[in-house]
Amino acid sequence: MLSVLIPVYEYEVSLMVKEVHRQASSLGIDFEIICLNDASFSKNPASELSNFKWIENKTNLGRAKSRNKLVSVAMHRNLLFLDADMQLTNPEFIQNYITHLDASLVICGGISYQKKPPMTGLRLRWNYGNIYESATALERSKEPYGSFMTGNFLATKEVLENHPFDDTLVIYGHEDTLFGKALLEGGISILHIENPALHAGLEENDVFIEKTKEGLGSLLQMYTEKKITRDYSRIIKTFELLKKSGTPYLVVLSISLLEKLFYPKLLAQGKHIWFFQLLKLKWFLELARKS
Repeated sequence: MLSVLIPVYEYEVSLMVKEVHRQASSLGIDFEIICLNDASFSKNPASELSNFKWIENKTNLGRAKSRNKLVSVAMHRNLLFLDADMQLTNPEFIQNYITHLDASLVICGGISYQKKPPMTGLRLRWNYGNIYESATALERSKEPYGSFMTGNFLATKEVLENHPFDDTLVIYGHEDTLFGKALLEGGISILHIENPALHAGLEENDVFIEKTKEGLGSLLQMYTEKKITRDYSRIIKTFELLKKSGTPYLVVLSISLLEKLFYPKLLAQGKHIWFFQLLKLKWFLELARKS
């Protein structure tokens, strides 16, 4: 029936594992929960639970290879992927997925964020998530592949075996973009439902900025290797337009002038998310220029 797969890297997953187990047990379904620790300090949180496995990578395999490994060891047809830093706030979370199993081969539940603003040092990730990641099923359905995120989704084992995560990408970020593209090209539809998991693992502002830069490096790698085109990324689309007009350097210079004014509050308080989007463009242009 259901395999719940949780890639783990330096995060405590005890509460989520026990909540998934409680919900699945109450439904009386055949299920398993498998956590794969990617050579981090994370420890087995629930060795006493039935239908639970904790697997350790001896060396760090990275996000894509770890996900593919989880797919290979899963024993059930339906595979539910949850990021380690998610929380289940809906007591019918598992039931909602079970209800839709016959509706689509791939189902995306969405991501939500806490309503109360966190401390200012975590505010950038919270603001960004609320604006660009937290969306209703109806909103996500308007761009079903572009809004796909790997933090909370279900797919059949067959789909994931035929469309594995690209393990040539070792840099953080944009695995979901490439996977969504693979589904689109494979003619596999995505059903978006109202079943969000709460993203609880908010990074500090400076850490999120560095992870964003890493993600842009991954995006540039995909673009350079022709694995992704402008149709799948607004940044790439803007980059090509600027390159065609011969103005990338002018844009970098213009954003740099604004940086002195807006970056301090962005870093300290997570304000000016619109400027963060401009910074992402600047960082991508700088990376492209160096490559």
